[in-house]
Amino acid sequence: MKLNIKYFLALSVLIFFMFSNEKVFAEEFWDIPVKELSKSGNCSKMISDGTGKHVYFAYSFQKLNIKRSTDYGLNFSSPAQLGSSGVFSSTISTNSTGKYVYAIWVENEKLFSSVSSDSGKSFIDPIELDSYEEESIIQEPNIISDSSGKYVYAIWVNNYYNVRMRASSSYGTRWTDIIEITPSGGKPNIITDSSGKNVFVSFDDDSVQVRGSTDFGNTFDKPIILDKTGMRPKIVASSDAKYVYAIWQDEANNLKFSASDFGAKWYSSLEFSSLGALTIDLTTNATGQYVYTLWNDENQNIQIRVSSDHGEGFSTINLNEKGENPKILTDTTGQFVFIVWLDLDYNIQFRSSSNFGISFDSKIKLTDTPEAMFTLPDITIDDEAKFIHILWNSFDGSIKTIDGARLLSTKDDP
Repeated sequence: MKLNIKYFLALSVLIFFMFSNEKVFAEEFWDIPVKELSKSGNCSKMISDGTGKHVYFAYSFQKLNIKRSTDYGLNFSSPAQLGSSGVFSSTISTNSTGKYVYAIWVENEKLFSSVSSDSGKSFIDPIELDSYEEESIIQEPNIISDSSGKYVYAIWVNNYYNVRMRASSSYGTRWTDIIEITPSGGKPNIITDSSGKNVFVSFDDDSVQVRGSTDFGNTFDKPIILDKTGMRPKIVASSDAKYVYAIWQDEANNLKFSASDFGAKWYSSLEFSSLGALTIDLTTNATGQYVYTLWNDENQNIQIRVSSDHGEGFSTINLNEKGENPKILTDTTGQFVFIVWLDLDYNIQFRSSSNFGISFDSKIKLTDTPEAMFTLPDITIDDEAKFIHILWNSFDGSIKTIDGARLLSTKDDP
């Protein structure tokens, strides 16, 4: 597919200014119409390294297929393939430089992982992490690493309610024995800091709980109960793990937020909404100073709260939008904030802020194909939010993306 000329020029200008000392400002340019990355597949995922140069696209179609781009997502290679047949529940991640790419997937009643140490060109033979009996299932697998890629953590749910984890201190080539996080929980979220030393896992078990490790996942503290009736927690942290944040919904449909110092002491929760949350998202910048939480309530109103003081207080930003599955991301500074969601006609809408969430630009309709979405869109950015990728599955089975770049100019920052 021929690349949109505006987008190509915007990307060329952006790459030029990345290596200059000129003061710049940003404006999003989009490659419209959308690009088709695969004619069929599921479990689609797109990730980027810290610079945005290395972009990886993965999807399951019999095998786990992983395509790589070394030109900021302009072009992708033919896929590297993992597994034999029947791959499902797959995902990937990468380290800050994009050198190491990690994959995890379920196949033939077993959970496997693999790693590439050459930016996705080749992968080691699959490593079996767990297995399950016929009447059981493995679900919700995830894999993350520290910035260097040396420390890797895999988490999943076995037997419907058993949250398990394994750790690697050798770039995902060797793993510890299985670590039982909880025998009766679900919806796990796992995060680590840039060093890999501090690891936090949130989950629900008829309550919202968090467990932390300060020794690279070798041992974990006892669970801390954040809410006795909560569910669907989401957890994020600053790059040094000094500031850890969690958000969840309690039994009475109240949306709650709490903050912690290094995951040890959690403060009294704040209540954001009594109208529930169909979808909850949470993000923070590298220092943890700026915290952004986004959700759509039971009336489909998209709500956002913004904190500039490490989660101590929040302001309300009126977006006046309705829709489903809102997602929010910010760059390492917290200055640039991106929101994507599906409107009530199932078109992808996008809004951005360049002033730390104080105000948001007018929305941009990125697709105009009502009810063409099979899966909800996901968004990926690099550390400086210069490159934006939005990925989804269509009803015809194809996997599509729309890419954006911040056009740079020599004018002063707004």
